[in-house]
Amino acid sequence: MFKRRWYWGLVILVSLGVGGSFLFLKPKATKEPVKIYTAVTPDPQSIPTQETVAHETDTSTPHNHDHSHGHSHEAVPHTHEAETNTSSGGYDWQDDGVFESSSDPWEQIYPEQESPNTDDTYPPRDWYKTEDPILYAQYLRAQLIKQFGDISQVHIFVEWQKKRRQGLPIRDAAEYIAFLEAQYYLWPSEMTLSTLKTFQEEKASGVQIIFEK
Repeated sequence: MFKRRWYWGLVILVSLGVGGSFLFLKPKATKEPVKIYTAVTPDPQSIPTQETVAHETDTSTPHNHDHSHGHSHEAVPHTHEAETNTSSGGYDWQDDGVFESSSDPWEQIYPEQESPNTDDTYPPRDWYKTEDPILYAQYLRAQLIKQFGDISQVHIFVEWQKKRRQGLPIRDAAEYIAFLEAQYYLWPSEMTLSTLKTFQEEKASGVQIIFEK
């Protein structure tokens, strides 16, 4: 009887010892780190709309650029030299810089800086404002004769200006060359001389020069 109790007591003791050692030797489970991602939802009122962006663009503070490229943005009057189209055999005389008001040298003859008007002043001080082509030519002729004398170049130049105001066509290149020669004689300029030489060379080489209104 004593042996049986001792036997069962030994069994229970051994069982408890084995169980305890198992629990002691059992490795602890390793926990993986938990990653939490926070999704931030923007406030709808903080999202700029197209209207808001456009408004902010329009009301943005203006900024200045340092333009150091050495030229002005202001409009500067300029003239273009005449070009002769030798490939097509034609020439548009209306493109000639001689016909631009800013390049007409006879603008210098306006008598604003002359002595004031008197009863016998002719042509009148405001003769260049005359719209009638015939009367304008008369005033222009009188003014140029006072300035240069009664020479052929004055009459050639006046006849050309009268035809321009009357809207009459140019006959041929010879008529235009004669006008350029007269103008260069009265008011020498590099531009007039260049145009004159171009037409003289083209005419001498047999190029057909056509003037269209």
